Amino acid sequence: MTNLTEKIKQWAIDRNLHTANPDKQMLKLFEELGELAEGMAKDRPEQVKDSIGDIYVVLTILSTQLGIDIEDCIAIAYDEIKDRKGRMIDGVFVKEADLLKEEPSGLSKLSAPVTKEDSGIPEEDEDYDDCEVIECNMCFEVKAVEVGTWALDKGMCEPCYGKYQG
Repeated sequence: MTNLTEKIKQWAIDRNLHTANPDKQMLKLFEELGELAEGMAKDRPEQVKDSIGDIYVVLTILSTQLGIDIEDCIAIAYDEIKDRKGRMIDGVFVKEADLLKEEPSGLSKLSAPVTKEDSGIPEEDEDYDDCEVIECNMCFEVKAVEVGTWALDKGMCEPCYGKYQG
């Protein structure tokens, strides 16, 4: 990656882009992000791949214009996330700090792994053998959800999943 990054920097220098206005480079970044969004929305894998590369090029040039090394930025970002804990909610990783919710009652809830004990389901209750106990992503209640259901895939209890489906 370092070799390609250096080639990008040299390409920018050869074209005097390294001294250009970084505000204009930001506009270019948004243009490339739009192309990425279009590629994702229209299921165009080649456009997505090209757009991600273009975004890296634009960010490399922007960081050069700002006197910042892009690989230092990546190292800082990695150091920030390497030990991050959190949870997937509806296909999005939510960091642990953002899982802290302020409830209307004024009580704070922190999403954490839950067990059958948390749900009040007796361990010997066979009706729940094919269930997983979760904290619902919508109502934040601890519920038993049948394994292999869309509700469980979304991290929701059955009633909330029904509301989600409309």
